[in-house]
Amino acid sequence: MTRGLDRTPSALKKSIVRTIEQVKLNDYVATREELLEIAKEVFTWVKEGKLNIVIDRVFELEQVRAAPEYLENGGAKGKVLLKL
Repeated sequence: MTRGLDRTPSALKKSIVRTIEQVKLNDYVATREELLEIAKEVFTWVKEGKLNIVIDRVFELEQVRAAPEYLENGGAKGKVLLKL
């Protein structure tokens, strides 16, 4: 059902780097079913340790204004999350 995407871990890592550059997974899928199929595969890679997601910092909801400032300062070395 996919459009010939390379789904190897190395190809996915390259895709994640591009995501940082504002490219979204939705740019590569045509249907919700395809999105769910790819998401399942990605989560499997995370579970198997083939893909490591680095969480740099978690901000509490009360710190919502500090999170964008942290990102803009360029210090983040991974994902910056907002805890709801």
